Amino acid sequence: MKKRIQRLFAITALGVSLTTTHSAADDYQPVYPQYQEDETLVFRSGIVKYVDDLFIEEKDAYGVKQYRIPDLTKLPDGRLVATIVCRCSRSGDHSKSTSFFAVSEDEGKTWNKITFNTDYENMVARPATDFPMTERTQETQVVWYPAIKKFVAIYLTKSRVWFVTSADLKTWSKPVQAAINVPDAKGYWPSPTSLQIDQDGSLMFAITGSQKSDGSSFARLIWTKDLKGFEVSPSMPVKGNETAVVAISGGKYFVSTRISPQRINMTYERKSQRWSEALPFPAPHHWRCEVDLVNDGKFLYMATPLTRSRTQGRLYRSHDEGKSWKEVAKLSGDDHFGYSSLVVLKNGDIGILAERARLKSKTTPVNADIVFKRIKIDQ
Repeated sequence: MKKRIQRLFAITALGVSLTTTHSAADDYQPVYPQYQEDETLVFRSGIVKYVDDLFIEEKDAYGVKQYRIPDLTKLPDGRLVATIVCRCSRSGDHSKSTSFFAVSEDEGKTWNKITFNTDYENMVARPATDFPMTERTQETQVVWYPAIKKFVAIYLTKSRVWFVTSADLKTWSKPVQAAINVPDAKGYWPSPTSLQIDQDGSLMFAITGSQKSDGSSFARLIWTKDLKGFEVSPSMPVKGNETAVVAISGGKYFVSTRISPQRINMTYERKSQRWSEALPFPAPHHWRCEVDLVNDGKFLYMATPLTRSRTQGRLYRSHDEGKSWKEVAKLSGDDHFGYSSLVVLKNGDIGILAERARLKSKTTPVNADIVFKRIKIDQ
């Protein structure tokens, strides 16, 4: 485990418009409180070698070549559950994939892994109760759902959302395709880290996909109480991609989506089914990465990299339900920081499950590790 403490001071400037060419992010300067970052390795990906002008990927001890797209959830008893997509045949979206889990009883200091059969060359022989293996990457997320007293996981396959349930994260039910009615949808899939229990006890998550009519992308919010009937929001007012959502006050939700050339934020009112005006995220970031959102009752938090190659991770905080944002932590210097998932820990610290060290070059052929970060911030 490594620790880092840092304090920096500067000036903040905020304010955005979709029509301006000079954004507030161009002038943005971070204002850091004092913070501490502790990091623990959860999964280490297989070794990558550079031989004869080719990258050669080796499997790890579990038969996985690359770990991606982490999801983190906190159980009612305080335990943390990490969900990791396991790319077995190759790195990249078109890898045959399954998902592993890891459980921590000490808020991320140690992790107990739950793994499954990774024999992608003989998928039909896998145990029926293992977490499913699919022909391409998954977007797996899991929560404990009190209404049925089981874990519910959603994942992507065949351009649709699928459900499986489990009492212990080890033995899984037969997969069921979610019967979500999305007009004119060519395909759709769950947005990473969006699955959560809403304030009314229903399951909530976001989907993104493409339209049959013109091929344009969309994003919508989904609710269900029984995994059979689904409430579907209208499409957000911009072309959507991977989308994060968190409940705020007044029956509203703060929503953020990544779409070229920038990250776009907005709110959604569930009762009236109305979207607000869409505005760019007003701080430095790069849109080519998923984010997660968490609400600790006082602040919203979001973590994102600054660069196209997903380096220079930053943690942002909003005191006004997403209208303005301040940078509160630099995450592991200039190391790789990719997809991530956030929870609020017992004492108000922020837990982050994130991809690290996914860069590949001739001199540093490494693959994606998954790490847990605990960020303690002076309020």
